[in-house]
Amino acid sequence: MNVLQSRRYSELIEPLLMLLYAFKCFFNVGHDAFRKDAFTQFLTQVQQQMLSIGKEAESERKEGNELLASLAELSKSQHEMYYGEKPETPQRRMSESVQKQGYLRIRLKSGLFTSNWDKYYVFTQGAKLMWQKADQLGGSLMLDLTAVPGTSAQVAGDVVDRRFVFMICLPPSDEEPGSAERRWLVQAKNSADMYEWVEVINNLAGLQICATLELSYNGGRWFVSLLFAVVIYIFQQSALDQREEVGSEMASTKEKQVKTSPTHTPPETPVGPLTPWNTPARGIVEDMATQPIQFDLLSVGSNSQAKLQSHNAGSNVKEFDVRFLGCLEVVTDQGGDAIVQPAIEHVLRAREAHAIVESIACRMLVTADASGIFLVDREQPGNVRAHFDFADVAFWSAHNQKDDDAVFGMVTRTRADKNSRPTYMCSVLTADGNASSAVICKELTAASTESLNNLIRKASLGRDPPAFEKVAEERQKAAATD
Repeated sequence: MNVLQSRRYSELIEPLLMLLYAFKCFFNVGHDAFRKDAFTQFLTQVQQQMLSIGKEAESERKEGNELLASLAELSKSQHEMYYGEKPETPQRRMSESVQKQGYLRIRLKSGLFTSNWDKYYVFTQGAKLMWQKADQLGGSLMLDLTAVPGTSAQVAGDVVDRRFVFMICLPPSDEEPGSAERRWLVQAKNSADMYEWVEVINNLAGLQICATLELSYNGGRWFVSLLFAVVIYIFQQSALDQREEVGSEMASTKEKQVKTSPTHTPPETPVGPLTPWNTPARGIVEDMATQPIQFDLLSVGSNSQAKLQSHNAGSNVKEFDVRFLGCLEVVTDQGGDAIVQPAIEHVLRAREAHAIVESIACRMLVTADASGIFLVDREQPGNVRAHFDFADVAFWSAHNQKDDDAVFGMVTRTRADKNSRPTYMCSVLTADGNASSAVICKELTAASTESLNNLIRKASLGRDPPAFEKVAEERQKAAATD
C-alpha cells in the first residue's frame, strides 16, 4: 500500500504541482516587470509630458482665436488699412488666341460605374484638339471642334468635386434624334490655365462658318442648312476696306518720305492690320511645306456641265479672265488670311524655284445663286475645268503685296461622300484681264451675299422673315446711308 501511494505521488501529484508552479511563475513575469521602480518612473514622465503638450496646444489655440478676433475687428473698423479678403483684380480681357498646349486630366469611363482622371498632353492643331499619353509616340485626334456646330466650353462649377474643371459641350447629333448632349470633363492645373483653355476652345469653335438655322411655322419644323454665315461676309468686306485704307495711307506716307529723303528706302510694312485672321500660325506654315502642289486643273463631271448650261440659259453671271497657278491641301478652312496668304506665297515660291512659267488660262464665271463659281476653258467654253458651290467656298482674299494686285486665293472644301471627312484646298489664281484681284474678291463677296439672301428668301417664302435676315437688311440700309 505504501509503495502504491509513493508511486502515485511521484508519477501524478509531483508533475501536476510542477506544472502549476510553472504557470504561476510565467504569468508573474509581466506583473513583476511592471512593479519595478524604473519603469514606474518612466511612465510617470511620459504622462507629465503628454499633459504639458496638451496645455501648450490649448494655449496656442486660445492665442490664435484672439488674433483672429482682433483681425476681424480691425478689418471692420479700418478697412482701408487692412484687407480681410484678396483685393479685387481688374476684369480679365477675353483672349483671341487659337493655339495652346499643356497637360490636362480628362475624365474617362473605366467600368460600368467607375471612371478615371487620366493625364494627357493636349495641344491644338488647326481647329482640332489632339491628345497624347505618356507612353504614346505621337498625338491622335481627340475632338474636331468644327465637326459639330454649336460646340462650346464652359467652367464646370459644382458638377464634379474637383477644382479647375471645365466642360467641352457637344450638342445632340442630327443623325441621332433624341440623343443627349455629350460632355467632356477636363481638369486644368490652375484657374488661369482653365480660363485660357475655355477661351481657346470657344475661339476655335467660333471660327466655324457652318451654321444651322431652325425655322418653325404652324407647328411644323424644317431645317435650312447654310454653309456660310452673314458674319463672315461682313468681316470680309470690312477687312477689304481696311486693307484699302491702310494701303492708301502707306502710299501717301511713302511719297512724303521720298520727297524728304530721296536716297532713303523705307522698310516694307505688311498691308492690313494684324488680327487673328491674318496672323500666320507657325504650325500651318510648317504643314504647307510638306504638302504637294498641283499645277494642273482636271475636268469635272457632267453634273457641273448641266448646271453651267442652265445658267447660260439666262441668269446673272459675271465673267473674269484668270489663270490658274496651283493649289495645295491645307489643314483647315478656318483662319482666313492666316491660311490664304502663306499658301499664295508658298505656291509662288515653288513656281519660281522650279522655273514654272506655264499657267492654265481659264474664265471664271461667278453666278448670283447657290451654284457658285465655274472655271471654264477659254477656247472651249463648254469645258468646265472646276466648279465650286458657294457652300464649299470658305474664304477668299487678294495677295497682300502692294506690287502684286492680280494674285488671289480661295479656300474650298471637298467631300467624297456624306460620311467621310472633308479635305481643304487652297487654289491660287491671278487676274489676266483688266480686273484686279480686289475687284474679283468684291464680286465674289457680292455674289455670295446675294446667294445667301436667295436661299433665305426661298426657305421663308410666304412667311415672316427670320431675325437674322432682318439684321442683314438693317446692316445693308445702314451701309447705303453711310
